[in-house]
Amino acid sequence: GLEDGQNVVTILQPVLAWNGFSDAKWTVTNWNCCKSGTTYHGSTIAAATGDKIKTSMAGSSCNVGGGTCPNWQIISTNKRTGQKTTFDTQSYGQRFTWYFGGAKEAYFVTQCSHFPANGSIKFSGLHVYDMAGAESTPASWSQFVSGGAPACHYEVATTTHTTKIRFDTSP
Repeated sequence: GLEDGQNVVTILQPVLAWNGFSDAKWTVTNWNCCKSGTTYHGSTIAAATGDKIKTSMAGSSCNVGGGTCPNWQIISTNKRTGQKTTFDTQSYGQRFTWYFGGAKEAYFVTQCSHFPANGSIKFSGLHVYDMAGAESTPASWSQFVSGGAPACHYEVATTTHTTKIRFDTSP
């Protein structure tokens, strides 16, 4: 995900969700959330347990001096099925200086056994580039864990190009 670290107005993020649209399915949707409480998103593609999802987010019409790119495109592809969803959106003047190598938001999860049986989610191949095209991927990602119910003993492990979120799947 991308946010303006100094003035959060919106977040750009591809989302792998279970039941994201009350449909009892795994889906992938690209979002721009939540300027003035409004969510914007692109079309949705199907996903299944074990699928690998590749995503890119790129700004265009950038003002290097001002540090902003007014237009953004988020593309997510299911590598197993070949399905792709592309979402064109705006930055609303945001400077996306705060980026996330992975996040797990588990809404309506009531048991640890609802999470993937392997006990982890891995985000790999992470690369961040500045407006000049130079890689600016951090040598290490900040690790933030916020608990909540259920308490599944969450842990985060990072390298330059990966983020792995681990959890206990025992009830």
